[in-house]
Amino acid sequence: MGKSFVTRNTLWALYNRAKLFSCRPSQLLDIQNSYHAYCWDEAVAFWGDYINHELDSIDGKDAKKVEAKRYSKLLQLLDAPKEVRFKSFHRK
Repeated sequence: MGKSFVTRNTLWALYNRAKLFSCRPSQLLDIQNSYHAYCWDEAVAFWGDYINHELDSIDGKDAKKVEAKRYSKLLQLLDAPKEVRFKSFHRK
């Protein structure tokens, strides 16, 4: 079995692209079957809403710290490798 094209990163990108173009994710992928399109749209919406909720719930002392925490959380949610996720914490 081959590797699936559906990844957390793909779903997040599709969620944001659909919002940018004010359309359904299934329209971006040209899914013709109405039930498949509905299921796909629901899955993408659920994932995008989940990520937004997680990011919106982050607090911090100032805007810069909140932004850094949100970026770190986003990388975690998108399954970024630990080398990438913790790169900003390593000092030169």
